[in-house]
Amino acid sequence: MRDRAILLLALCVALAGCDQDPFGFTTRPIVGEYGLNQFEESFYYLVDHRGVNGVGILEGGVEKLGWNDRYILAWRDASFNGARDGWMIVDSRTHRVTGPFSNADLERHPEVRGIEPVLPYVAWKRLGGWPVFIRGFVLPMAAVFAAIFAVRWLQRRRARASAQS
Repeated sequence: MRDRAILLLALCVALAGCDQDPFGFTTRPIVGEYGLNQFEESFYYLVDHRGVNGVGILEGGVEKLGWNDRYILAWRDASFNGARDGWMIVDSRTHRVTGPFSNADLERHPEVRGIEPVLPYVAWKRLGGWPVFIRGFVLPMAAVFAAIFAVRWLQRRRARASAQS
């Protein structure tokens, strides 16, 4: 009984430490290790595989977003952190983030020609959510089943030890 209480307490502590999205419902994959994160239905920012740091990898919100199989083009709203607003380019292969660029500066970047940026809620709808849901659901459930297995294994081991003594 004491083991169950300890396990329940450990699970509560672990869940309390989460970013309140343990199943990954607020992040949708774009390209490579990058995803669009939605915060409180109206604020979007770009994140990578390392997760959320509060302002995303662009250090600001996303006002427009477009992508192809390698590059992500986003208009960054950085008004809350003192940086400049502008177009940011993320290379998903090299993980290089460049910008901010003005509209005129963006013309000198052929790698993003043909990318049509849209409002973030439109991008959110286009991206869908199944891959993140599966990754966010399967791994936590595997951890829960592993914890249950470990507790039952310990109980059987203690029962055998008690029976032998």
